[in-house]
Amino acid sequence: LRQNLQRAFVGSYVLGRGFTFDDEGAEKGVASFLSVMNHLIAVNPRNSERIFPYIGGEEINNDPMQRHNRYVINFGSLSEEQARHWPELFSIVEAKVRPARLTQGSIVNPARWWMHARSAADLYRAVAQLSRVLATARISPHLAFTFLPNGMVYNEKTIVFPFETDAPFCCLQSRCHEIWVRLFTSTLEDRL
Repeated sequence: LRQNLQRAFVGSYVLGRGFTFDDEGAEKGVASFLSVMNHLIAVNPRNSERIFPYIGGEEINNDPMQRHNRYVINFGSLSEEQARHWPELFSIVEAKVRPARLTQGSIVNPARWWMHARSAADLYRAVAQLSRVLATARISPHLAFTFLPNGMVYNEKTIVFPFETDAPFCCLQSRCHEIWVRLFTSTLEDRL
C-alpha cells in the first residue's frame, strides 16, 4: 500500500562478521573480542563514534529483554579516505573483511569493501529523530514486536518501524493483525 511506504524497513546487511565485536564469533576467528573493542575505545575514545550496538532477530526472539550482545563497526557512507581517520577500526576491517569482499563481486561492490553491503540508509534517516523504534524479527515462529533504543545498527534479520509511540505497537501486536499476517505473509517452514 502506498500509504505504508517508508513505514517498515529491513535492517542493514553488514555482510562480514569481521565488522563485529562478538565474543562468540571471535572464538570462531571471524569477529573481534569485546575486550578488544573496550581497549580500542579506552586508547582512543573517538573510536566510539564508529562502533554501535548491533542487534538481530535472534536477540529479539530469544532474549526477554531484547539485549544485544554484539557491536559493529559502521563507517556509514564515508569514503575510504574518510574511514581511514579511524585507523584502528579500519585496520580490523581491512584484515577481516576486505579479503572476502574482494571475491564477492556479485554480492557487493568490492571497491567499497569497508562499507556494509546494504546500509539501510532510508531506515536510519526515518528514525534519526526518534528515541526508540518498533521492531520485530524478520523470520519468527511468532509475531512479536518490541521497542528498541535508537542509535543501534539493526541487522537484516529485523524489520524496523519508525514509530516510538504505543498506538502502532498496539495495532501491530493485536490479534487482528496477527490473523492478517498469517493469512498474507510468506513462510519458511512453519515460521512467518
